[in-house]
Amino acid sequence: MTNEFLKVELNIKSMKSQTTTTLSNTIKFTLVLFALLLSGISMAQTTVTLEDQCNCEVLQGTDVTAPGGVTPAGADLGDLYVNTDTGTIYFWDGDSWEYTSIDENTTNASLTEDGVNLILTDSDLNTVSIPLADIAAVVDTNTTNVTFTVNSTNGTLDIIDSDSNVVAVPLADIAALVNTDEQEGTEVLLTNPLDVDGDTVNETTVEEAIADLAANNSLDLDIDPTNELTTSGAGAPTAAPANDNPGVTYLDTVTNELYVYDGANWTMVTDNQNASEVEVTPAGNITTNDVQAALEELDGIITSSELTTTVVEGDGVDVTSTVVGNNTEYTVATEISADLTGPTGANGADGNDGADGNGIASTTDNGDGTFTLTYDDGTTFTTSDLTGPQGTPGNNGADGADGADGADGNGIASTTDNGNGTFTLTYDDGSTFTTSDLTGPTGANGADGNDGADGNGIASTTDNGDGTFTLTYDDGTTFTTSDLTGPQGTPGNNGADGSDGANGADGNGIASTTDNGNGTFTLTYDDGTTFTTSDLTGPQGTPGNNGADGSDGANGADGNGIASTTDNGNGTFTLTYDDGTTFTTSDLTGPQGTPGNDGADGADGDGFTGGNYNASTGVVTFTSDDGLGFSTGDLRGADGADGADGADGAPGATGPAGDPATDDQTLATTGAAGQISITGGNAITLNVDDADSNASNELQTISRSGTNVVLSNGGGTVSIADNDNNSSNEIQTITSTDGSVTVTQTDINYNLSVPTANGAETIVEAAPDTDISVTGTGTSADPYLIANTRPDIFYPPSIEVDVATTGTGRTIDLHAEYLAQYGTPAVVSAGAPTAIPTYANTELYYYVTYFDDTVFANVSVSATGIMTYDVIAAPTDYNTLINVVFVAQ
Repeated sequence: MTNEFLKVELNIKSMKSQTTTTLSNTIKFTLVLFALLLSGISMAQTTVTLEDQCNCEVLQGTDVTAPGGVTPAGADLGDLYVNTDTGTIYFWDGDSWEYTSIDENTTNASLTEDGVNLILTDSDLNTVSIPLADIAAVVDTNTTNVTFTVNSTNGTLDIIDSDSNVVAVPLADIAALVNTDEQEGTEVLLTNPLDVDGDTVNETTVEEAIADLAANNSLDLDIDPTNELTTSGAGAPTAAPANDNPGVTYLDTVTNELYVYDGANWTMVTDNQNASEVEVTPAGNITTNDVQAALEELDGIITSSELTTTVVEGDGVDVTSTVVGNNTEYTVATEISADLTGPTGANGADGNDGADGNGIASTTDNGDGTFTLTYDDGTTFTTSDLTGPQGTPGNNGADGADGADGADGNGIASTTDNGNGTFTLTYDDGSTFTTSDLTGPTGANGADGNDGADGNGIASTTDNGDGTFTLTYDDGTTFTTSDLTGPQGTPGNNGADGSDGANGADGNGIASTTDNGNGTFTLTYDDGTTFTTSDLTGPQGTPGNNGADGSDGANGADGNGIASTTDNGNGTFTLTYDDGTTFTTSDLTGPQGTPGNDGADGADGDGFTGGNYNASTGVVTFTSDDGLGFSTGDLRGADGADGADGADGAPGATGPAGDPATDDQTLATTGAAGQISITGGNAITLNVDDADSNASNELQTISRSGTNVVLSNGGGTVSIADNDNNSSNEIQTITSTDGSVTVTQTDINYNLSVPTANGAETIVEAAPDTDISVTGTGTSADPYLIANTRPDIFYPPSIEVDVATTGTGRTIDLHAEYLAQYGTPAVVSAGAPTAIPTYANTELYYYVTYFDDTVFANVSVSATGIMTYDVIAAPTDYNTLINVVFVAQ
C-alpha cells in the first residue's frame, strides 16, 4: 500500500497589541482594527506520514463519503481512510467509519452593513461591527472605484480607485462566503472547455479562464448573461443576476458602487460618499455633524504639540511607536518585537455533573482472538484480533542426548488491574508485563439520567495456570479470558549436553511399506497400526525426446476392425466391430456456425399457368410459363377396406306374381370345366382351351446347349456366343508395371498379391527435433500413423479482475470469458470469419502459471474452467497479474 500524506496545518494565531492614540482627547483612530480586518492569518505546514505515526493502515479511495459507512469492511480498529475527492479522513471504530475530528473553527459567513456599522458575521453567527464613520475617517472618500481585476499572482480581487489605491480582497475569503470547496482553480475543470479570450485556444480549468478573463476584462466574448461573474449597469441592481449564483458582483456605472449578490439580496460593498456626507456624533471639542466639518474644526484647533501617543505594553514585551503627520493627517506605526498574550481570565464556574457513564455489562471471548464488550445500554463493541503474531520457527537443531530435567517454567504468579485499562502480569521469576489500554472508546455524554444501578464490579481474579484468567463479578457471574500468554521468545542457546538418560522404551518401528499404486504409501508399524501418506507423486516432468525406432516386431493378431458405421441422426454414430460389439460416440455435432450473409436473389422462376386433374388416372398435369409443364404420379390413395355390412332393411311389400317369360332366372354350374346352366332354360359347355385347342404347346422350358439358349415345345433356339465364337480371347490380361503388385495367371483366373514389407521398400519416419511422430511398420496389419505431438497451447484473452475490495470465494468463468471475446472479436480482417474457432469447456486443460500472492490467495481452477480465488489485499501498483494458460486435450 503506497503511503498517503495528510497535510496538517498549524494555525499560529495573530496576537494584538493594545495601542491607544490620544488626539487632544477628541478622537480615537481605528486604523489598527481596520488593518486587522484586512490582514490574513499566517499558516505553517508540515507533512506527517500517517503510517509512520500510528500502528494503523491508511486506505484511500472514494467509497467512504460520510460517517457511519461500513464499506470497505475488514479493517482493523484504528485504521484510517482518506477520501481522495474531499480530503476528509475517517477512522474505523470496529463497526463503521467515523470522522477523526470535527472542524469547529468558524468561517466568515457574510459581510453586511446596517447604515451605521459594517457587520462581519461568522458561521456561528458571532458578529464584529465596525462603525462606518470610523472607516470613512481613514478612507479617502473623495476617490471613486475605477476598475477591479483578479490578481492571479497574489490570489486577490483588486479594487483600484481613482487615486490608484488598491484594496485587495483575498479570493479565498470570497470563496469562503460563497461556500466553495477547497479545490484550487487549477483543479476545477470546465464542463465544456471554451475560448474566453478569443485566442482560438480553449481554456480547460477555472484558473486558466480567470487569468485570461483578467487579461481581457473589457471583453465579453460569448455575450451570454447567464455565465457572468461580474455585470454592470446604470443604477443600483434591482433583480437577481441571470444565473442566480451567489458571489456575482455588479458595478453601478453611475456611482461606481460595487454590489455582491448572496443568493437572495444585493449588498453594496463600497461607499462613494464624500466626507460631508458621512455623519459623525459631536463630542468633546467637535460640534459639527459631518466628517468634513469636524476635520475642518480639528484643523483649526490642533497643533502638532498637542498630539500624544500612549502605548500599553504587555509584561516583558518591547513596543515602539512612531507618529508622523501634520494637523490634518497622521500615521501611527507600531512595531511589536514579540507575541503578546493577554492575561488569563478567571476560571469559569464548574459545570453540572455529567450523566452516568456507559459501563461494561459483560465481556465475551469470541474464541478467534477478539472480545465483544456489551455496555450497560445494550450496545456492543468487538475488538480487533488481539492475538500476538506467530514467531518465526527456528531451524531444527540436531537431537542431543537426553538431558537432565529442565527447570520449572515461568508461569503467571498474579495479575493486577492497574485501574487505567491496563493489566500487569507478574511471572514466577518476578518479571512483569503490562498490557496496552484495553478500555474501549468513551461515548459522548448523554443527558442526565436517573441514578444507574450499582455496577457489576470484579470481585476476584483467578489465574488458571494455562495463560487464561477467570474474573468473578460482584453478582457471581464469571468470565474466562483467552490465553494471554505472550508469543514464544527467541530460543536461548543450547545448554551443555546432560548426562545420558536411561534407555527409553522401544520405539514403534515401521514393519512394512506398501505402495498403493496411486502415489500414496501405507506404513505398517510394529504394533500393527498403519498410516497412509498423501499422494507423493511429483509434478509431471518434461517429456523426453523420442527414442529411436525399434526393430519391426512380429505381425500382431488381426485387429478388431469396424464392420459398419450407423448415423443415429442425433449427432452420434454407432460403430459395429468385426466381432459384433458396438460403440456409440458422444454427440459430434460442432457448434452452430455464424449464419452466412444472405445470398443474392435468384432469377425469377417459371410460374404455373394452370393445372388439370385426371380422375381416372389420379395424375395432376400442370402447365408453366416455360411451356415444359409437369405431371405428378398417381395421387390416388389405395382403396379403403370394405365397410361393414349394413343392417338388414325391413321386408318390403309382396310384389305381384312373377312372369315366367321375364328374366327372373338363375345361372348355375356343376363345376365341370366350361359347364354352365340357367333355370327355366338349357345347359352348355364352353371351350376353355386356347384357340388351337392344343394344350401341349402352352408351357415351354428354357435350357442351354453350348452357346445356344433353347425353348421347348417348338419355341426355337437363340445363340449367346460372341461374334467370333472364340471363348479363349474373352479374358483381359492384368499386369503390374512397377512390380508393386504380383499378378499370377492360372488358366483364365488371375491371383493378385502385395509383397510383405521387408525393409527394402520406402521407410516413413519423423525428422529429429520436430513435433511430428510416426508409428507403425507400413504393413496392412500395422500401417504408418503420422501425428502432431505438439499440444495446442494458447493464452486466453486478457480480462479485468476487480480487486478494489478484499473478499473470499470469488469466482471467474475463464471459459465463458474466452468465448465472449473469441466469439465476437472487436475487429476482423478482410475475408476472415466473423468468429474465432473455440473449444468446449471440457476440451481444454486449465493452468494458472502465476499469481501475485500479496494480493491473491487460495487460487484454484475446476475441470470446466471456473477459477476460485480470495482477494487478501489491494495491489500496490498496476502490475498485479494472474497468468492463465489453456491446453487443448
